[in-house]
Amino acid sequence: MLTDDDLGDRDDRGDRGDRGDRGDRGDRGDRDNRGDRSDRSDHSNGGGYSDLGDQGFSPLRSHFRAHHGTRSLVFLGACVVALTGWGGQAVLFPSLNGEDPIPASGAAFMPLLLSIGIVISTIDSMADFSTAAARPRRVVLARHLAGAFALAAAASCLALLVSGDPETIPLALRNLLGFTGMAGVSAALLGFRLAWILPLAQTVPTFLLGTPGARGTDAQWWEWARANAGNGTSWVVAVALLGAGTALVMLRADRRT
Repeated sequence: MLTDDDLGDRDDRGDRGDRGDRGDRGDRGDRDNRGDRSDRSDHSNGGGYSDLGDQGFSPLRSHFRAHHGTRSLVFLGACVVALTGWGGQAVLFPSLNGEDPIPASGAAFMPLLLSIGIVISTIDSMADFSTAAARPRRVVLARHLAGAFALAAAASCLALLVSGDPETIPLALRNLLGFTGMAGVSAALLGFRLAWILPLAQTVPTFLLGTPGARGTDAQWWEWARANAGNGTSWVVAVALLGAGTALVMLRADRRT
């Protein structure tokens, strides 16, 4: 026969068993809940990483955004439209020395604006990151300048072809060379946001004070931007300016790194 003590022991063991079962179920439930939360977290994070992985990192896209490429392209487009409309047609500028008005074509003048846009487009909104990047800043800067110059030159040629003035293409390219060099010198000495100062300072005496003659045949060396496209001295000055401006910009980039 079972005594009251035996029955009490059974009840105690039963109670402990029930509590143990409930504890096991509770532990499993907690683990399941933690697992569910972990799965949701992994799914959320993993989905983001997966999207980035699918999209991929594009150095070109990053460079375009950091240098405000859209704004630069809009400016380039506006200059090209103006050059297409102006083309090789001569517009009379008032002469500050009291002589007859000075004629100037779009092929001679618009490269001034294009060159400023080329150099200012190198302003990097992520300069601190670019300075610490594995690839030297001067390499990225050189490629950017070369690409921007090539794009501006090609767009200028196309604009002059469309305007029906293909004979003015050499004039436009020479002035683009020289003004880009001057903008580079200005950027290296005064900062990239002030790249416009020296080209503009060159333009005022050249277009408003110079006396290069009706077709630019009498231009002096400092009037290279108004000289005839066949003037060899003007080409030497333009190429020298481009070389000096590029060298100074690269030197500035090295010093920043």
